Amino acid sequence: TRLRVESDRRIKIEQGEAWFNVGRDGRVFRVATPNGNVTVLGTTFLVKVIEERTIVTVQSGAVKVENETPIFRVVKANQQVLSMAGQPVSAPETITALGMAEWADRIHPEENAETLFANEVMPHSKATELTAKELYWVNTSQGGRSWTVSAVRLGWGSSTADNSGCAYTVYIYD
Repeated sequence: TRLRVESDRRIKIEQGEAWFNVGRDGRVFRVATPNGNVTVLGTTFLVKVIEERTIVTVQSGAVKVENETPIFRVVKANQQVLSMAGQPVSAPETITALGMAEWADRIHPEENAETLFANEVMPHSKATELTAKELYWVNTSQGGRSWTVSAVRLGWGSSTADNSGCAYTVYIYD
């Protein structure tokens, strides 16, 4: 999956798939794709971008899917739509969304992940260099203005009520 974090409430997926569980706090959350946009206030959903197609599947809640055509769709739990550039978003199709994100449910932390995070990842000095298997790119320009990243802070937390999943929160400071 290739995506860009454009702000704390806007993600751009260029290719691949991402599963989202967005809390209901009244703020708009948007996922942009080459084939349309998904707007949500709080829900669980899957966005999959495959070449010229974007497939949006909602597990709970509802999202609005739109593209450059005048037709948008409200997609509710256990529904799926297809968005393609230049074509109206398809009518919602009823599906069973429960198994759509099984791959996300299988992601679990190692037993000692929190300890490793606290000991190895959290900085012990003003500057800490981390070795990584993945590179993350954050767009630091908006409206013709750019900012220099002066600090990145990582936080550890559980992503599920029973602590069977893990999550990292990334804060970027200018």
